[in-house]
Amino acid sequence: MLDGLIKILKILILGVLFAFEAYYLGGIFFKDKKASVNTQSHYLVNIDEGIDVKMSTKIIEKLEKLKREKRLKSLLVVLDTPGGSPVASENLYSYFKSLGQEIPLYMYINSVAASGGYYIAVSGKKIYANTNALIGSIGVVMQNISFAKLAHEYGIKDDTLSVGEYKHFISPIKEMDEKTKAYLNENLLLPIYKNFSHTVAKERKITKEDEERFFGGRVFVAGDEKVKGVLVDEILSYTQMLALVKNEQKTQEILKLDFKDKPSDVLSKLLTVVKAFEEKGFLTLFL
Repeated sequence: MLDGLIKILKILILGVLFAFEAYYLGGIFFKDKKASVNTQSHYLVNIDEGIDVKMSTKIIEKLEKLKREKRLKSLLVVLDTPGGSPVASENLYSYFKSLGQEIPLYMYINSVAASGGYYIAVSGKKIYANTNALIGSIGVVMQNISFAKLAHEYGIKDDTLSVGEYKHFISPIKEMDEKTKAYLNENLLLPIYKNFSHTVAKERKITKEDEERFFGGRVFVAGDEKVKGVLVDEILSYTQMLALVKNEQKTQEILKLDFKDKPSDVLSKLLTVVKAFEEKGFLTLFL
């Protein structure tokens, strides 16, 4: 009788898991089917996290798919990011710059577009922003935390083996000497900063004389009069920005581009959790 009860419980558990999986996959299927009917749609992508290569690649791949299917009519990029990878920022800047030659592209800074976020923003022909948004921070930083004194106190040493004078020059448990700092500045930080500042100066038509006022890592509030027409073109609230896009594109609907990870196999993930519990002895009775 106990064996029969266990079998029933197993069937019920698997039934619930399969039902959940079917519901999830069905939602994706019908969502995609509905989207495919709208052959020409207006999209919004919200970059609301730190910028990295994985994220930038996903955004580009999603937009390329929409282009191939001829479903992308216009794009509103909403920025809420403090920055991130120089490589990823350059990739998105270049992609949006090119995309803006093909379709209407709108660039809006909602709360913050600093550093790499502003790098992306300058790809738009115009930059719209919330009056209290933070912008700028046109500079480069390399963070390093040193536990050298603490390591010395406890007798911890870095015994990493390397060939080449500059192959292993950073370690959290040893002090960075001036020669290493000079090397990093000259060969990493300065070249990236030159690329970044050159792009911003070119896109925003900032003269050499004015670079000192707006570059160097300086951060500004978008509504500040001194940056109007230089770092920002027009001040609008988020709802006003949506209304502007809808009015210019003669549409009532802007679809959100979802580029973030989603569980591709809910059933397998749930079964993995179940297995983990089983190994700990919690579900031995049922399975």
